Amino acid sequence: MASQPWYASWQHPKGSVVIITGAGSGIGLATAILSAQQGYEVAAWDISAEGLKKTIELAGEYSSNVHPVTCDIASEEAVKAAMVETVKIGQPMMLVNNAGPVAIGGKGGFMDMTTAAMAMIHYPTTAFLETNPPEGAGIVNISSVVGPIFGGGGPWYSAAKAGIAGFTKNLAASLKGKVRVNSVAPGGPIRTPRNSKFIDEGVFKSILERNPTGRPGKPEELANGIMFLLSPAASYINGHMLVIDGGLSIAE
Repeated sequence: MASQPWYASWQHPKGSVVIITGAGSGIGLATAILSAQQGYEVAAWDISAEGLKKTIELAGEYSSNVHPVTCDIASEEAVKAAMVETVKIGQPMMLVNNAGPVAIGGKGGFMDMTTAAMAMIHYPTTAFLETNPPEGAGIVNISSVVGPIFGGGGPWYSAAKAGIAGFTKNLAASLKGKVRVNSVAPGGPIRTPRNSKFIDEGVFKSILERNPTGRPGKPEELANGIMFLLSPAASYINGHMLVIDGGLSIAE
């Protein structure tokens, strides 16, 4: 094996393009910043222009690597338009399907919410694959421990997150290694802007008491797992669901 720096297997070439949906807050924001810090060009997709502005600000000295793309991920036409803008940055190599409907306190019926959640994975994935991603390309879909592993979170949420896990496996098998496809299942809970209020109000108190780690996870801890799965270091990991929940699922 040829000698190379230790970090060579952990990063794609500088300037590689990564698309991150829901990049204006929470896990998407943390992943966008980590990607920028690793030298990638980040196509930051989000429905909130203000959220993307915050992401750029928090990226600090790496802000020039973050390219905001305002997009309603649940709209097929909007996603197609966002991809047109994205390819101007460069050939997309990585996709993080992070965006999804509001889980706690969200309004909408079972069919509408489940359809929206799956559309927010399906539309970006389809648009990404149509760009003919290069060798080494990868996709990470954000699922959840709720649905694939245990119940909770409401019927539509469980159904959608289990569907995302199944979609990931099906796509990984059908693409036959041309593009690796994995998923991440957050839990614990994770202290995102959507969850923080409920964590502070004690909604997750009993769950945190059962969690071996004894605290909520951080978006940055999810970002680390996501970027590992996209990296060359994970080149033989395909169709896998990486659980990042502080050990909650083994204690349930």
